[in-house]
Amino acid sequence: MGIEFYTEETIENIAAPAVQHFIIDHEHSDVKQLLLKSKTVMGLPATVIADQIQGRRKAREKFPEWYVRQGIVYPPSLNLEQSSSLATAAYKKEIIQQQLKGKLKVAADLTGGYGIDTLMISTLVDTMHYVEPNVNLSLIARHNHLLSGARNIVYHTTTAEEFIQTSDHAFDVVFIDPSRRDAHQKRFIRFADGVPDVTSLMDVLLKCSRLVMIKSSPLLDIHAAVKELNHVGEVYVVAYHNECKEVIYLCGKEWHSDASPMTAINLGDHSQQRFMFNPDDERLCTMNYSPPQHYVYEPNAAILKAGAFKLIGKSFGLMKLHINTHLYTSQELMENFPGRVFQILSGIKPKPADVKKVIPELKANVITRNYPLGAEALKKSLGVADGGDVYIIGCTSTEGKHVLIASRLQ
Repeated sequence: MGIEFYTEETIENIAAPAVQHFIIDHEHSDVKQLLLKSKTVMGLPATVIADQIQGRRKAREKFPEWYVRQGIVYPPSLNLEQSSSLATAAYKKEIIQQQLKGKLKVAADLTGGYGIDTLMISTLVDTMHYVEPNVNLSLIARHNHLLSGARNIVYHTTTAEEFIQTSDHAFDVVFIDPSRRDAHQKRFIRFADGVPDVTSLMDVLLKCSRLVMIKSSPLLDIHAAVKELNHVGEVYVVAYHNECKEVIYLCGKEWHSDASPMTAINLGDHSQQRFMFNPDDERLCTMNYSPPQHYVYEPNAAILKAGAFKLIGKSFGLMKLHINTHLYTSQELMENFPGRVFQILSGIKPKPADVKKVIPELKANVITRNYPLGAEALKKSLGVADGGDVYIIGCTSTEGKHVLIASRLQ
């Protein structure tokens, strides 16, 4: 069922204690069976209940603070997928605090959506403006905001373009997350293809706000996006549990750089891996190469997306296996590397018999980097199944192909 069915009355009924208890009790139930049994559940369309059950499942990881709060309402899956997680929204709040010192008065989220970013930014300002043309999505966001204690958010059911072009506010920060799909559900590859088109709004955004924060999918080419926006001061590549989630562009009228400083950040539940660099330094950096030594290092997803392929190795005194293999090596262990670290136990020929000699149970975690076979194909050819504590790494160095047996240290 689409978002248009989420009326104020529907939202109120979903949040009722009896319905909430039903959703919690059936969190692990087969949703398809639930939909087949009846058209309504607890007086609500079965599809709405299905949305809530599926939303609750996703919330366990994406919105853990909301997962344990009774009464939260979730939108249909597509709206939920496009939302920031609480962890990445909290990091945006951290960026704003670093950039803009002192008390902030007014901010706006021009693409309010499910309202996670709105809620986080609202804790920094006196007045927060939430802008969302879809009235039903706006009702869900408002319900959850009030349940979370937010009382300083003003809601506008209009487009980003209409709001920003008619507003007379002087904003401290404006946040905007262009839709990543067009009417045919195809992902766009440049900001000019997004909804709204931030490139056409940039002049007015820079005039009315001290800081413009733009979020994009990691699918956009970062260097092309920096050139397209033309006023980027800093770029943040954000991963959560080593999965790249979004890229943040900070824009201001005084910034005009094609090589904006970049921060690659990998967020954990209680930690952060941060690597900062300048793209010009990456281009000028030279790298030494070596076949696998005693330890092998794999940068986290944020660093790889940001493109710090040489500087990350140089910064830790490591050698690179190959220009196209983003793995690094050393004889001595280098501490605090932002990524996975493996200790090489042995090298083998890619034959099942050789694997069986060192892994009798034939269970391992297989990964490949710049290797002729993908991980699944290599796993099949070696006759191993997933599991165990041992890793098999297929890779290429300047001396050729390697199949390494390793244990993971971090």
